[in-house]
Amino acid sequence: MTCRLIIICTIIGFTGLTCSKEKDSLDIVYGKTYLKNDIQIVGDIHVYDRNGEVKGPYVVGLYDDQINNEVDNLRNNFLINQYLDSLNFRTNSEATLSHWGIRHTYDVTSDGDFRILTDKKESEFVCYNNVCSEEFFQRIRKYANAFSSEELVSSVAGAYRFSGKTREKQVFAIADNRLTLSIYAYVIDGVLGFSYNGSLYHELKNDFYKELKPDQQFAIQLLKVTYK
Repeated sequence: MTCRLIIICTIIGFTGLTCSKEKDSLDIVYGKTYLKNDIQIVGDIHVYDRNGEVKGPYVVGLYDDQINNEVDNLRNNFLINQYLDSLNFRTNSEATLSHWGIRHTYDVTSDGDFRILTDKKESEFVCYNNVCSEEFFQRIRKYANAFSSEELVSSVAGAYRFSGKTREKQVFAIADNRLTLSIYAYVIDGVLGFSYNGSLYHELKNDFYKELKPDQQFAIQLLKVTYK
């Protein structure tokens, strides 16, 4: 009888310890407005060509200045502007998010730690030289926009201009007890030896580098924005 009591107490004690383990995921409060609170650099600059990552200080150094300029711009301005602000999960399937003071309503779906917000209304995009769904920055997204219609608008002097309608997606992550948005500061090789920089507010698919052209390189620096 004594042995049985000891075994039972041991099992109960072990179960109690297991149940009290701290959670590593954030519980979304429905109806709460989450605001941009912090922006941090994550990791180092990475450079890719269509075969994968290109490593070495010399390669990274080619893009240092442009990447750092873009990062400084994001750190100085993103938290105080009105882009992707005031996130509110009304339910587990609907949310609102403000763009420059205009509130958009989204359908919400989940994929692991990610919450994919799809605008309930369509927007019109204008793209050059290719249909919008085949544009590079659409093809490298983990969750690309689905275009309901695309058409050639103009081909004056060989400059092809297309329009497309889509329900724009925004992606947030819930992990490490935080609600975050990923931003990639980037530099990409253009034509005639020129390169240009910008920011991409989306998750990248695992093999995004395969979308690059031969002899083209793409440098990125990840930043994470925390919403509270």
